[in-house]
Amino acid sequence: MPLFIVLTKSYSKLDIPANIEAVEKAFSNSKIKNIKGIIPIVAEDRKISEDVIVEKMGIEELCLKTIECWDEAVELGGENLKKILNKKRFFSQSITVASTASAAAVGAIPLNFADAAILVPLETGMTTAILWNYDIKDKTIVSTVVGSQAITFVAKQVVSAIKTIPGVGDIVNAVVAGIIVFALGETVTILGENIYEGKISVEDLENIASFISDKLEENPILQETISYFEKNADILNNKNAKQIINEIIKNHKKKA
Repeated sequence: MPLFIVLTKSYSKLDIPANIEAVEKAFSNSKIKNIKGIIPIVAEDRKISEDVIVEKMGIEELCLKTIECWDEAVELGGENLKKILNKKRFFSQSITVASTASAAAVGAIPLNFADAAILVPLETGMTTAILWNYDIKDKTIVSTVVGSQAITFVAKQVVSAIKTIPGVGDIVNAVVAGIIVFALGETVTILGENIYEGKISVEDLENIASFISDKLEENPILQETISYFEKNADILNNKNAKQIINEIIKNHKKKA
């Protein structure tokens, strides 16, 4: 990050060169780098004796030099933000993967998947954890996300499409449960990033609900899941839900 050193008590113009040289020497072996300037500043006219008044100086120079470094500062700030978001995304992905495995186990229970109510506690826990990762602790947002009708809508669509394929068996529920939770985890991660960057307001629940609905319905892993069953219906008996989910996610990431 560009840095400026400000000298606040260098009143004598005759002493300024020596003062700057002293500061340069002091910082020559320092770990502090990228110093763009050493600027004497007198914020307002200062009377230092009955006959001598030091006129204000340095403010304009500091402002102009700061503007000169603006692009560099923004670029570095963007790189730092990118590193932060990468770390947060990695953690969110870990939460999503763990929740996906749990959802597959829950989905294996022979219930009507269209209700999907059995997944709500799991989705709530995952959503809460991901949003906390982005410093978002408003429970209303969690309720807005988990309460989205799009979750049940896309689940019904995927299940209905797959069950028209001959020979898919009862493994559909477990796989779709895992995939829906995975897709939701990806969507909540994108939401968290947008809120963290200030692109979406935490107060705009209507926008958050629309965002979740649109991103979830657009997630290509849903079609990837249907395509997987269409292509592999004849060999599903040799695989369990976890293996199928892992293969679908792997294909999904290759195309991302």
